[in-house]
Amino acid sequence: MSEHFLRFVRRATLALIVALLILVGVILEHSLRRGIHPELVTVETGAPLVGGNLEKGSTVGVYHGFEFTESLSGKTVFVLKANRTLGFSSGWQDIQSVQLELYRNGIHKGTLTCDAAQFNPQTRDARLKGAVHLTFEGENGFIDTDRGRLDSASQSFMTNANVVFSLGGMVGRAGKAVYLLSSDKLILEQDVVIGQEAGATLKTSRVEYLRNTGEVFFPAGCVMEIRGSRVTAPSARAWMDRTTGRISKLVFDGGVDIAGPATSAGPSFTAWIERIEAHTGRAGSWRMLGTTTGRWIELDIWSAVNTDLKILRTWRIGGVLSTAGPVTLECRPIVCLEEIPPKGAPRSGEAHTAKLWFENGEPGDIQLAGDVRLSGDEMRATASSARLLKVANSIILMSNTDKTVRGTLFLKGAQITADRIEVSHENGGTAHARGNVLGFAARGTGFLSSAGASTGAPVRFAADALDVSHGGNLLHLRKNARLWEGGKLLLADEVISDRSAATLDGLGHVWTTFPAREIKGKHGAAGLKPSDELSIVARSLHYERHSRVAVYKGDVRYSDHQRILSASVLTIHFDQHDNVETVDATGNVDVVDLTEHRRMSGDDAHFDLPSKVMTLKGKEVHVTDAQGNVVTGTSLTWNGADGTVTVQGGKNAPSETIIHQEAPH
Repeated sequence: MSEHFLRFVRRATLALIVALLILVGVILEHSLRRGIHPELVTVETGAPLVGGNLEKGSTVGVYHGFEFTESLSGKTVFVLKANRTLGFSSGWQDIQSVQLELYRNGIHKGTLTCDAAQFNPQTRDARLKGAVHLTFEGENGFIDTDRGRLDSASQSFMTNANVVFSLGGMVGRAGKAVYLLSSDKLILEQDVVIGQEAGATLKTSRVEYLRNTGEVFFPAGCVMEIRGSRVTAPSARAWMDRTTGRISKLVFDGGVDIAGPATSAGPSFTAWIERIEAHTGRAGSWRMLGTTTGRWIELDIWSAVNTDLKILRTWRIGGVLSTAGPVTLECRPIVCLEEIPPKGAPRSGEAHTAKLWFENGEPGDIQLAGDVRLSGDEMRATASSARLLKVANSIILMSNTDKTVRGTLFLKGAQITADRIEVSHENGGTAHARGNVLGFAARGTGFLSSAGASTGAPVRFAADALDVSHGGNLLHLRKNARLWEGGKLLLADEVISDRSAATLDGLGHVWTTFPAREIKGKHGAAGLKPSDELSIVARSLHYERHSRVAVYKGDVRYSDHQRILSASVLTIHFDQHDNVETVDATGNVDVVDLTEHRRMSGDDAHFDLPSKVMTLKGKEVHVTDAQGNVVTGTSLTWNGADGTVTVQGGKNAPSETIIHQEAPH
């Protein structure tokens, strides 16, 4: 063999070796760029073709320690690992015990594991099956399903199988899910149901969760149920706290409908609020704010006791919600109230603010404050604040602390003002006023509202307490009761005015005062000047409008500037104009003539104002003059016109007339 030929062989061999090295380098570089690591070296020869597909190409072998890295612009997108791989010369590779590490911009975002998968090295796609479990880095979240797909082109994991998921404080299920690595976004769709630690359940058709910002979108709206209450919103949005994994802020928008826990008559309350924003508070509670830019916010409250309806309308509503449901709601700055009872006319009201308390998720009392005005059922009321009690179906009217605005009730021609007034619609309507009670009645019983001699002013009253019943017809004044009209005055421990029966009763320490202009008869007052007045003191008083009779009982004492009369019982008869016409006294009658200093006593007395004559009768009638002289008889007649007193001794008995010294003879 020539030297020339050997030199050619050596040069060709060297060139082939160099070319082979270059080819190996190119293959290695290409393999590294494609993500296939050279450590996939263990091969089981003669292994059965389990799950193999002839379309994939010829079987290469079974590998252990499979790993594939997908990168984009030098940053890792995902790393696929498997314990066992059934390799083919081309197409999909069957891999088992799969672990898939997911990255975004080179930052680890989650880990996906499953029992088995098919992986295509050419397209870098993977078909996952068998206990697919995706966990998210940095939060207590995961997705479980039985199959799914990893799409390399869109950098996403997706599954059309049912999924169970957990996102921080939320757990739930959905019909399918998509996780987009490029935007770190999780999408849940088809009959999504989410449960929260607070006991709330949320249903929707689509959820979009941006993990990098913690925002959760409900573009198709949602329905949330908590402790029997239901919230329905066309649009909703939430923010998750990345530290705790719990929702820290929640917004419902587009016109939110709320229904409270169900009762036998339906939901305990319903509400419409254009927009609700809620923030987490202490101990799992929420603080919410509802606003509107159009129609009124409306809250309808149903009572299961008497099936009445209360409607609150306002522009702004705030509240506190606990794990047990609503705690309080506060409406401001303007509140309109409408109450529709099962019977009777509707009632209405308004105030600056309203506060509603809840008990076990059901609405309770309502507190109105700031220029409160209520009306309905022949009743009107004003107050600094008012509380609508659910249990008693009543209203409490309150004054402010400095008493510049006091609770006031207008009821059937009567006005009542007090520090505190409780009004109930039960039993035809009742009211209980306490603390510095003042008021007036346009229609009295006649005793203090005489039609003939009255000034036309209403009858005014005052007491420490007042009870009103029978639809406003029965007024019971207690503790230091006072009534007055013009110059007439009635004082007693208690005063009861029944305007339906037209009666008036005074109980305990009764004292009445009448001016002379109110008692003069058709012939003028009995020696009284217009400026004079008479007073009557007793233990009790009973007046009947129909009979025009007032009866005083118990240590009765009548006095005017001419006389003082004491008796056990004193009866006053009024004429048709409610002027005092006659006075009758019985039981230990004692009369003192203040003009002549005479004293007269007997068993019964009758005083006729038109004739100005008083008649005194008894077993023994005594007259004692200023000098102590005593005249005794069985009857006595005192003529107030001329001042004479005539004493009669009875049948066949002589009579004696005592003449006033200055009277004409």
